[in-house]
Amino acid sequence: MGKNRVPFSMRIRSLRESRGLSYRKMASELKEKYGIQVSATGIQKWEEEGESNRLPTRDKISAICQMFNVSPSFLLDELFSDNQFKEKSDRIDSFIDIEMLTDDDFDALLQIKNSLIRHNHKNIVG
Repeated sequence: MGKNRVPFSMRIRSLRESRGLSYRKMASELKEKYGIQVSATGIQKWEEEGESNRLPTRDKISAICQMFNVSPSFLLDELFSDNQFKEKSDRIDSFIDIEMLTDDDFDALLQIKNSLIRHNHKNIVG
């Protein structure tokens, strides 16, 4: 089972796309809601993969974390994912990016989980 790095460039792209934001819309929202000046091109450069990729400044990182409701460690740590077969004890790892869900999607996921647990409990008990 191979481990794959999830660098900042991919993480920020996933967050932006999960909210349906264009580069311009994200730049505009950062300026309007958080007082952070960044161009659409600047955001695009953050998402470029490669060794020359630069990280945003601390104030921009803080605003991005607030904007997407994620912690700095989630955004900056190069987390590892393993998309191949996992043992039961590793199931929680498949939810490492759960913070990327909208509130409505998260609520829907919880409803599905609770429904499945109730269904399985009925089968075990009854």
